[in-house]
Parts: sequence; structure tokens; C-alpha cells
Amino acid sequence: VSCELKRMASTESNPIAEAAAAAAEQTPVLFKDLPGKGQSIVSHGAVLKKVITAAPEGAVAPKNGQKVSVHYTGTLAAGGAVFDSSRQRKQVISFVLGRGKVIKGWDLGIATMKVGERASLRIKSAYGYGDRGHPPKIPAGASLDFDIQLLDAQDLPKPVDPLTYHIKKFAEAKEKHGADADHAEIAEALTNLGQIFLQRNNLAQARAYHEKALAMKQRVNGNGEDSADGSIASSLYFLGIIAMHQNELEKSLDYHTRSLKMKSGIYLGENGNGVHPELIVSHTGLGILYLKMDEVAAARRHLDSAFAMCRVVHGGTVNRETATALHNLGRVALAEKKYPTARSYFSNAVQLRHMIHGGPHAEIASSLNNLGNTCFLQGDLKGAERFLEQALRIQVHVAGPKSASGATMQQSLNTVRQLKTQPKWQAKMRRYAKQAKESKGLQTQVLDTAQDRKYQEQVAVRSAAQLLAAQEMEEKKNAGTKSSAGSKKKKKNKKKKKK
Repeated sequence: VSCELKRMASTESNPIAEAAAAAAEQTPVLFKDLPGKGQSIVSHGAVLKKVITAAPEGAVAPKNGQKVSVHYTGTLAAGGAVFDSSRQRKQVISFVLGRGKVIKGWDLGIATMKVGERASLRIKSAYGYGDRGHPPKIPAGASLDFDIQLLDAQDLPKPVDPLTYHIKKFAEAKEKHGADADHAEIAEALTNLGQIFLQRNNLAQARAYHEKALAMKQRVNGNGEDSADGSIASSLYFLGIIAMHQNELEKSLDYHTRSLKMKSGIYLGENGNGVHPELIVSHTGLGILYLKMDEVAAARRHLDSAFAMCRVVHGGTVNRETATALHNLGRVALAEKKYPTARSYFSNAVQLRHMIHGGPHAEIASSLNNLGNTCFLQGDLKGAERFLEQALRIQVHVAGPKSASGATMQQSLNTVRQLKTQPKWQAKMRRYAKQAKESKGLQTQVLDTAQDRKYQEQVAVRSAAQLLAAQEMEEKKNAGTKSSAGSKKKKKNKKKKKK
């Protein structure tokens, strides 16, 4: 990218270079100095936009997946201090829009601009650098202003088939180092081929390539089977995923455990309190495996660790890893039959995934489906029907009307609609509505993702305790006469035994 930018800057006849040179001379305009409140790009005004200079007539907006080029100046919303400027560096930056290469506020804000337009964006911390900030220039939780000019938007070159590409790379590596040689470059090519087959759900081929890659990496490393090496740890993790999909759970557990042990030795550091994205991946993998093995306590331990690390790594930002962690913790709470807690986790996961994807996506459908199933188990058939309908609509949009997961959702929805007409379930629905009213609706509360997780759990646990207390009161009332009759029988039996 840097070479291309230099080439653009040095070519006088290039219109993008000319626009970039003109933009570099512009004086930054502060958001607060522009009239009006600004256009709200997302709900709650988390990203606001004010147009400084409109785009030329006929200009078009960029699409997600296109490569965009911009000039910008970033200032703190509080005080207006400049923390970064491509204009001062006289260097345009380019990135692929909508792929998470920049902060979320940029992906969303720039998507509303047209080529040639100049605008000021005010981005709150959840869509910027979150609770951690970006020390030393960006404080924790800071709102940011960006004076941005969109210079260009171009389609990326047509991608090459990944399998063809990696087969070619594998052949080149073997030719370079020798057909029978053990080399890190050949091992990496084997790993990449294994990943392609895993993505295509060809588990047998994926396993064969990953096993070959692991064996070669261990020979190249030469320090023992489980020596601390990040590449070996990754191969062990992928083999654990494949074994889990093949229902070889004990084998999967062995791979995952060895991978986590190795990554911990690499990334935790001497004090044992380090955090790293690779550890999030391994704890998540182990947590999902333990859920499949019905070892819920172990699953919670690992998924709790993954969530805690997400908060440290990403702060309060909108990101996919935190959404996945919330979804998985909802699955754990569901397995523990803590339905209000599960509902809270799934609701937050749905909210985050909507913010991340901004449109229909399989991940949103999955969280909505789990949320619907949780409502069903609570006796809230109205909520179950609403969420399952949303999940099915998104799944059909993403995967088509004949997908297996869509058929399962349709079956669940049909079951809920049938049960709604039955007197037994109507009574359950009334009981749930009464309990929800008594607990002041806490179990349905969707919390702000930037709030502390402890508060989130306190809310969910408190509502769960209220529901359990109400259930116990009903059981005591119903069982009052039975218990008195039972005690009389016990006394008679004791007298008979004495005689």
C-alpha cells in the first residue's frame, strides 16, 4: 500500500494524486464549528456526520469490499487537540471498506459519503477506541472528531480461487526447498491447504493436511513434541476443531489442551497475567468442546476466561469476538437452566451483532434462534414466536429457503404456534407474564454493551432469583396439604414399628 501511495503522490497526471495534494493543504474543520446537530449514522447518535463540502454531481458512494482512499485529521471532541493527521504526513491512506480494517465508526461513516465529499464525523468511544483508548494520545472512553475527505473508491481485483492459489504455493515451496525436505515454508503451505479444506467442510482432507503440517513443524522445531511454538500450537488447535466435528471428543480435548498449554507458555509471560487474542481463541474452542461433552462447569470456566480477555483486548468497542463470547455464555447459561441469564446474554449478542454486520447475517440469526428457544423454555411463547420469526427471516435471506438450519427454525416456529393454542401452555404463558411483571421485566432487559459485565450478571441473577422465589412460593402453597397428610402417615408408621 505504501508503495502505491508513493506512486500516486509522484504522478502529476493522476487525478487522485492531484485531489490528495489539494486535500493535504486543507485546514482542519472542527465538528463543533459546523452548524446543526449532525446526521445520526447509527442509533443513539454514536456516530454523527456533518458535510463540509458536498461531492460533485454524479459522484457515487463506496460499497463494502471496495478499496477507498482518504485524507483525514483526527481531533479529540473534548478540547479539539489533533492526535493524528494524514494531511500533516502528506500521505493518503487506503483500506478495504466494511472489513474491520479501521475503527467501526469509520466503516459506517465513510460508507455514507460520496467520492469527492468532505465531512466531519463525531464518533463515540464504543465505535472508536473503546474504554481503553489509544494511549498516550487518545484517552480511555474518548469521543473523537474526524475531518475526512473521500478521494477514491475502486473495486478490488477479482480474487483467485484459494485452493488453486495455495496448491501453487505448496508446489513452489517444495521446488524451492526440495521435495523431501522439512521446512517451515512447506509446513505453512500444508497448514493453509488444511484450512481451505476445513472451510469447505472436507474434514478428512483437512485433517490429513494438518497432521502432515504438525509432524513437519515438530521435526523442524526439534525441541520436543510440545515445545513452545506458536505455529505448532495453531496446528494442534485446528486438529482439535476437526476432531470435535468428527465427534472424536476425547481426541479433540487432547489437542485443545496441548494447544492452550503451549499458547499459555508463549503469551502469558512470566507473571502469568498476560492476555492475547490467541488465548481467547483457545479458551473459546475448549469451552465449546466442553459444552458438547456436557461438562458445563468446565465450559463456563473457559468461556468466562475468553470473555474477560475480550474486555481487556477490545475494551468497550463493538467487535465480533465480544459478541461471540456473549453468545457462548448464553449457551452455557441455557445448559445450566438459568434462563433469565441466558436471555440477557443472547439479547446483548443480538444487539452487538446487528451493530457489527449492519444487515442480515447468519450470526444474528443464530443468536435470535437461541433467544427464541430460551423464551420457549421460560414459557414466554410470544417472545419465542417473535424471535424465531426474525431468525428464520434472516436465515432465509442469507442461506436461501432450503437451508438445513432454516428448516430447523421453521419447525421450532411451527411447534411454538401449535402450543400457543393449548390450554396447558396458555396457563404457562399467563404464569410467565405474572412472574415477569413481579420481577419488573429485568430478565428481558438489554444492557448497553459498554456497561460492566458484573452489573450485567447481577441484573440477570437478581431476576432469576425473583423468578425462583415466586415458583417456590407456588410450590409451597400447592404442597401444603400434601405435607401435612404425609407427616400424619409418618407418625402412624413410627407407632407401628414400635409395636
